[in-house]
Amino acid sequence: MVSKTLKKTYQMILLLAVGTVINSCVEPFDAKTEVFESALVIEATITNEFKKQEITLSRTFRFEELGLNHEFEKNANVTIIDDAQNEYLFQETTPGKYVSITEFSAQINATYQLHITTSDSRKYTSNPTRLPEPTPIHNIQVSRIIDSDNQEGIGIFVQYDPTQNSKFYRYEYEEAYKIIAPKWKSVTIRFISQTETIIWPKGPEGRVCYKEEASDKLIINKLTGFSDGQVAKFPIRFINRDNYIISHRYSILVKQFAISRETHTYFETLKKFSGQDDIFSQTQPGFFNGNVYSEDNTNENVLGFFDVTSVSFERIFFNYIDFFPDEPLPPYVEPCNPYIPSISVLPRLLLENTVEYYDTNYLGQHEVVSKVCGDCRLLGDAEVPEFWIE
Repeated sequence: MVSKTLKKTYQMILLLAVGTVINSCVEPFDAKTEVFESALVIEATITNEFKKQEITLSRTFRFEELGLNHEFEKNANVTIIDDAQNEYLFQETTPGKYVSITEFSAQINATYQLHITTSDSRKYTSNPTRLPEPTPIHNIQVSRIIDSDNQEGIGIFVQYDPTQNSKFYRYEYEEAYKIIAPKWKSVTIRFISQTETIIWPKGPEGRVCYKEEASDKLIINKLTGFSDGQVAKFPIRFINRDNYIISHRYSILVKQFAISRETHTYFETLKKFSGQDDIFSQTQPGFFNGNVYSEDNTNENVLGFFDVTSVSFERIFFNYIDFFPDEPLPPYVEPCNPYIPSISVLPRLLLENTVEYYDTNYLGQHEVVSKVCGDCRLLGDAEVPEFWIE
C-alpha cells in the first residue's frame, strides 16, 4: 500500500484533476466544480518484505468536498498475479482498504500484475511490473548544519555506496522523540473544602512521554554519476535547532525504496503537480495517468500507480547535547510561566483540567502552569516505544 506519505499528495492531485469556477484571484469566491469525473484512485505498493501487502482504492472528489472523507471504493475484487501464475487474493478489511489473505514478498526477476474488478463490474489492470534490485541503505548521517534558508539545525542524510546499481529511490521516515514536561511536579492540589487545599502526592505519569510521527512529504531521488572518491548524500530531513522535538532524545527510522525509472518518473510528475504554489492558477495541468488502465474503456482516467519495490530500513538515535553541548534547550511549546489564580477560580481550572500545580509561595498562594507544561501526555504517550534505546 502507498503509505500516508503520499496521501496528501494524492489529495492535491484529486483537486487538480477537476475543473473549478473561479471569479477572481483577489476577491472572495465560492469555488465549485464545473466539470467532474469520478476517477478510480489506486494506492498500491508491494515490497520484498514478507508480510500481508495492502492496497487502497478510492474515488476522486469534488472541490467543494475538500476536507471531507472522499469516497472509498468498496466491495471490489483485488488480485495480484505473477508471471508464474501464482495468484495473491486480497480481502477488504475496512472501507477501501484491501489486505492480502496470505503473507508474501515480491521476488527478484518475477513480474507482477494488479487486477481489480469493482462492484459495478468495471475491470482495471496494471502494466506488468518487476522488482528492482534490492539496495540496502548504505549509511544515515546526522550533522549540525546551516540550511539554504540560513537556519541552523540538524540535517539527516542518506549516504550512497558508489558501487550500487539502483539509481532511483523513494524515501519515507518515521520519527520518534522524547518529551519531558519542564514544570512537572510529583505532587498536586486537592480541595478538602471550598477554600481549603492540601498538597497530595501523585505518580510519575505525565513527566516523560514519547511521540511518533510519520513523514508527510513525497521524497524521491535520482542518482547521477559519482566522481572518484566522491561520497554522495541526499537530505531526508532538516530540523531547526529551535524545534522542541530534538530537546532530549530523538530517533528516526528511514525507509529506502529502490524503485524503477518508470516509478520515479510518475512520482516526479506527481510531486510537480502537488507542489504548485497556487492551485487556483488560470492554467491548470491536465490529468496524467499511472500504469493502471481500464480494460473496458481506454479513455477512462485512472489515478495512481502499482509499484513493486525493494525496501531497506535504518534507525538512528541522537541527543540534543550531542550536537549542541552546553547550549540552552529549544523553547518548549509554551513559555510555561507560573501564575497565581484566585482561590475562587482555581477549583474550576483544576476541574477543567487546564492547569497543573507548580508551587506554593510563602503567602500560601498556589502557583499553577498550563496543563501541557506539567503533563506531557497532551503531546505524546507515556508508554515507551518497543524500539526505544536510551
